[in-house]
Amino acid sequence: MGYKPVHSCSMLMTALGSSFLLYSVAVVNPVQDVICNWLDGVYNERYHGFLGEAYLNDVWSVIVACLPLGAIFGALSTKIVAEKLGRRNGLVFNGVLAVAGSLSSLVCKPLHMPELLILGRLLHGFAMGLASGLAPMYMMEITLCRHRGIAGSVHQVAVAFADWFSLFMGLPEIFGGKENWQYALAFPGILSALMVCVLPFMPESPKYLIRKKTSEKARKAAEKLVNPVEANDFIKKLEKEKMEDFENHEGKNVYAQFITDSKLRGKIMVTILGILAQQATGCGAVFAFSTYMFVNVGIEGQLARFATVAIGIVYFLFTLMSSGLIERVGRRRLLLTQLFICGTSLASISFCTYMQEKNENPLYSYSAIASMIVYMAAYGLGSPVPWMIPNELFTTKHRSAAVTVSTFTCWTIMFIVSLTFMPLQQKLGMAFSYLPFVGATFACAIALYFFLGETRHRENPVSLEAPERQSIGNLSKDTVMTAGSDESIEPTTV
Repeated sequence: MGYKPVHSCSMLMTALGSSFLLYSVAVVNPVQDVICNWLDGVYNERYHGFLGEAYLNDVWSVIVACLPLGAIFGALSTKIVAEKLGRRNGLVFNGVLAVAGSLSSLVCKPLHMPELLILGRLLHGFAMGLASGLAPMYMMEITLCRHRGIAGSVHQVAVAFADWFSLFMGLPEIFGGKENWQYALAFPGILSALMVCVLPFMPESPKYLIRKKTSEKARKAAEKLVNPVEANDFIKKLEKEKMEDFENHEGKNVYAQFITDSKLRGKIMVTILGILAQQATGCGAVFAFSTYMFVNVGIEGQLARFATVAIGIVYFLFTLMSSGLIERVGRRRLLLTQLFICGTSLASISFCTYMQEKNENPLYSYSAIASMIVYMAAYGLGSPVPWMIPNELFTTKHRSAAVTVSTFTCWTIMFIVSLTFMPLQQKLGMAFSYLPFVGATFACAIALYFFLGETRHRENPVSLEAPERQSIGNLSKDTVMTAGSDESIEPTTV
């Protein structure tokens, strides 16, 4: 395909050292009971009493929510880090933070300090939020336009692999026992340390270097990544994009343009809607609490943990498949399919949980597992798309700001879900706690059907017209028909 080994090494190090950080989302899933017992024990040592189940659940919700809370601040830092340090050096800085978070998580148990566990989760969260924006941005910017769909999928494949691997590491037979759980939480630091050592020797993003008016450095970086012919064409396209960007938006505040410029306003609304749709599926709750969900549907502890690992493997395999499908099927169709199946699966899980509570029939328990497997398969297929949308809709000048907005939106919603899911299920019951996600998923799917077009193989994001034509405030019947039709998917929609 014209790529040199340096390109593969850059992609691999970024995936392992940054994308893999989302390991921390699900690693707490199988070790919930073990860590809660440790927290109760530390509390008893200090205050000669026990927390009680309700209060312990609240404490656990806070610990789980510390990760997306840190990620919110990491997301808000994406533009600053991406523009001040650059894409590559920003990832190196992020790796250092991840190593610090791992060390804090590692020593919390021997020192009997839950405060260090919280600090480690916050640091991992910050690094994770920053990586959510920087990693796919760097991967897609060092890759030729015709392959950027695959490049964007690499990030999500690494995320999916990290998810099931964290569930595996959290098993009692591996590192999820009462003596070793801290090693499971600290594991990402090893890969981040490797990235910190290797990535400084890889090239910076040519797009970033062009933006910084260092064309010669950009050309050298491109030549390290691809063959000379491809590098020359790559640089020409970047120079053209830079000129068009200068003519249209130079000298204006980037974030203000998302409000004042009608084209950019439409694009950022579609970007936010894509992230909202993904989070509406309840993925944050599933990743953090699926073992707890299985136990509440009548599945005994060990089987619930193995079922959790199984759905993690399904998620990884179907995300891997999405790398090939995303260019053939298209972003829009894949995302809409994901949302429809995820919403239907959640409704099925809700029904099975309700019937199991009424009848205690094992059939409903296994039906819930089957529905969760279908859910994870569908989620894996469409999971790369929302992270690709800002990278494909925006030019270099606006890309880091758009990614900041999208990652901030993602982690804010995940923070809210992580903090409120267990109190919500205690109020509504487990069966009915899925219904808000079902409604939100279908609502987002309907909105995306009208406002999201196809972005694959786009070489010039500035020329996209759909957000302006499909502006929510000016949407006409004819525009709705065009946006929803297959004919509009390739030529003119977002």
